[in-house]
Amino acid sequence: LRDKLRKEFAIQNFFLFGYSNGGFMAQRMAFFYPNTFIGYAGVVSSISENLNKHKPRQPVSVFFINGTDDPIVPYNGGMILGNKGVALGVEDTVKQWIKWNKCELKPELETINQQDDGVKVFIYNYTKCKSKKSVRFIKLEGAGHGWPGKLEEEISGFGKFTTEVSANQEIWKFAKSQ
Repeated sequence: LRDKLRKEFAIQNFFLFGYSNGGFMAQRMAFFYPNTFIGYAGVVSSISENLNKHKPRQPVSVFFINGTDDPIVPYNGGMILGNKGVALGVEDTVKQWIKWNKCELKPELETINQQDDGVKVFIYNYTKCKSKKSVRFIKLEGAGHGWPGKLEEEISGFGKFTTEVSANQEIWKFAKSQ
């Protein structure tokens, strides 16, 4: 599909992102096919314990958006709901990518708390990386397993949703910066 789009529409750069299981798939692609896309993003996902036994073939730009109260993919790591494997904690995942991309440990930090929805947003940008591949992480304190910015009723068992930031806009902003 990528080659077809490149040929028919002269598109040169592609960015891969995924939600939940799709985010885990994006991580797998980042590890084993690093030159396929200019960057990779996962929403409510991290690195699986099995994938963490490997090392990425080369540094790649990565972006994560995760809620701290996710009842499906545990923020601090552990068994994914439904016995779908073990996930590394989100902050441990970010630390791994900071190490692999040879980034400085101190990020640029932005905080957003404009909505009255019980969610506070922390945006961590690690752009000072020897590899020239950045790491971005949006921590949604109090949010669950939803797509940030999507206006819909909360789904039972998914935790709190937020419109404090838009995943669509944040992913697009990150992709354009690569």
